[in-house]
Amino acid sequence: MGEYGTAVHFIVDTVYNSLDGENHFERVTVAVYAALALLCGIAYTILQSQIVKQYNDTTALTKYASTAKWKAYASTIGYTAAIPIALYINPIIAGCIFFAVSVVWLIPDRVIERAE
Repeated sequence: MGEYGTAVHFIVDTVYNSLDGENHFERVTVAVYAALALLCGIAYTILQSQIVKQYNDTTALTKYASTAKWKAYASTIGYTAAIPIALYINPIIAGCIFFAVSVVWLIPDRVIERAE
C-alpha cells in the first residue's frame, strides 16, 4: 500500500472507531480529537480577528471580540496541551481539559448582554 496508504488507513480506522463508540478514551483517538479541536480554535481566532479589522473600535461587536480573546487563546492553549497529555500521560486528563474548555465557552459574556 505504501506509506500514504497506511497513513490513510490509520486515519480512517481511527475515525471509524471513534464514530463507532468503541474507543474507550484510547490515546490516539483523544489526541486526534484534540488536534481537530485545535484547528477549529485556530480558525475561529483568525475569523474573529478578521471581523474585528472590518469594523471600527466603537461597535459592540469589537467590544465583545476584545473580551472574548482570552477564551480563544485559552482554548488554543488547552487543546495544544491536551495532545501530548492524551498521548503520553492520560487521555482522561485530556478529556477533562476538553470539558473545562467547553465550560468556559458556556459561560455567558456580559458584554453581549449589555450591548445596545
